[in-house]
Order: sequence, then C-alpha cells, then structure tokens
Amino acid sequence: MRVRVLMVCLGLGIIALGTETAAAASGCDAVVGPWEYVSPSDPGRIIISKQSDGTYLAVWILARAVRNTADAGAWQANCEGTRLRWRILYSTDAAAVGTEHVQEWEATGDTVRFWFLAPDGKRGQQGAARRLK
Repeated sequence: MRVRVLMVCLGLGIIALGTETAAAASGCDAVVGPWEYVSPSDPGRIIISKQSDGTYLAVWILARAVRNTADAGAWQANCEGTRLRWRILYSTDAAAVGTEHVQEWEATGDTVRFWFLAPDGKRGQQGAARRLK
C-alpha cells in the first residue's frame, strides 16, 4: 500500500513541476506544486495538482513522531477564495474517507501557512510548508 501511495506521489510530482510558482499564481493555484511540511507541522510531503475540472487533488504523507507511524492520504478540494474545501478520497484512517474539512491558507513566496477550520469557523492549530524546488 505504501508503495502505491509513493508511486502516486511521484506521478503527481511530475505533473506539478510544470505549474506556476506561488508568486505568479492567483487564488488556490498558488498552492499547486510539491511541498515539504515544516515546523510546526509533522515532517512529510504533499503534492497538490489542479485537475481539468477545476478541482484540486492532494496526495500527502506525514511521519507522526508521537505515534511512530506514517499517515497518508489523497484529498480532493474545491477552491473558495483562500479556503480549500477538502473531501477525503483515501486515508490510512479508513473512517476518515468521505469526510470533508475546510482549510484556510496564506502563501508568502515559497512558504504557506494553513489552518483547518472548526465547524464554528475558528482556526485550529497552524501548519506550514515550503515549496520544493
């Protein structure tokens, strides 16, 4: 299973390499491409691509030091300004498949900060990533 996730990540990485940089892109297109999670996020990678139907697809893997495990997933999103409304397509947590989460983000150059929003709209814990070159 992990090999399959890594193969998908590699394939999306090739697609994403030809996309715009955060500085040149507008809207959610600014987060398209390969990223590495940085503190305060757990270590990992994510590749976000824009699909022909206008939705966004993300494939990610995280090393969870606290649990000594790795988590992975494939999520699809619609863009709403600086928010992505994600629907989980695949997850190492099978109970999460089909659930939806709203993420708010801010991109500055080759870094992005993000927060998942609680049902009341309040930001949760901040995460961060830097664009891979």
